[in-house]
Amino acid sequence: ALGICLCRKPVENLHRRLFLRHRYAVVCGRHHPLFSRSRIGIKDLMDQNFICFASDQLGDTLSPLTIFRDQQGFTGRIVGTSPHIEEIRRLVVAGVGLSFMPEHLIRDDVVAGQLRRLPPEESVAEIDVFLTWHKQRKLTAVEMAYLAAFERFCHRTPLALRAG
Repeated sequence: ALGICLCRKPVENLHRRLFLRHRYAVVCGRHHPLFSRSRIGIKDLMDQNFICFASDQLGDTLSPLTIFRDQQGFTGRIVGTSPHIEEIRRLVVAGVGLSFMPEHLIRDDVVAGQLRRLPPEESVAEIDVFLTWHKQRKLTAVEMAYLAAFERFCHRTPLALRAG
């Protein structure tokens, strides 16, 4: 009845509430040649292979990532795509290519030496994540209680602190 999703544009039959904002960074894995370099600039990334999310294409949910690559002049090949963040992470850690990943999800991997955050220092894109539910569906008492708890959480927790 309730779902969490990326949703760039409102959908006519869905209610949605902003849950959190993913800030995406460029990363490489420990087996990638850039991982051990002491100095890396944005120009060093231009010809690198990329692993992309399936929705990282113009007009789709993650199109801001596509636009960033295009505006910066990235020329590397897309060597893998997946709709699953765990699969993207696995390919990046294995050194297959660079990727964009939400900053809050890579924090522990960076500390553990599995991933390295690459330039630029600021986020390359911010993508909103929403709680959604169908407007025509009558919610159960449990679903309404969950939604009320969610609303309370959102009111007392600033957006910047929700991703952990």
